[in-house]
Amino acid sequence: MMYHLSGWRKGAFATQAEALCEAMNEAFAAGDVKTLNTMCFPSMAGNLKNDIKRRNATLDWRKVRSVTPPKIVQVTCGRVSTDLTVGQVIVRIDQEQIVTPATRSSASRSSPKPVRVTEYIVLQRLINDPASPWRIFCKIGVPKWDPAFQK
Repeated sequence: MMYHLSGWRKGAFATQAEALCEAMNEAFAAGDVKTLNTMCFPSMAGNLKNDIKRRNATLDWRKVRSVTPPKIVQVTCGRVSTDLTVGQVIVRIDQEQIVTPATRSSASRSSPKPVRVTEYIVLQRLINDPASPWRIFCKIGVPKWDPAFQK
């Protein structure tokens, strides 16, 4: 990726990817489809929009802590045509999170326990277009080639 994008650094990118994933989780919990449309590719945003409709509720999402720092586990660039190159980066995000219904009254709220969640997000952008932002393409399961799969 550094060959195609000057100034691209793995560590900084992984941290930015984690922040983007957190913003996506917050928007999803709140049912904010407009924000999801700006940060996700149409297919991902469409899936999330359908999930929001099915659940028929607003949630509160909160990151408690990062269990491990976000880590880039794969970087891929591919030329689709002579003037179109696509870059994809898979980032592993390992956090403790809390999700609760937003409609619960403060009197009925007990302290929910954090749940450890490991997510693999695929970010993509058009490399040839400097104005093209990194957006979330999808989430994937634990890849068999990732050492975390062996645990």
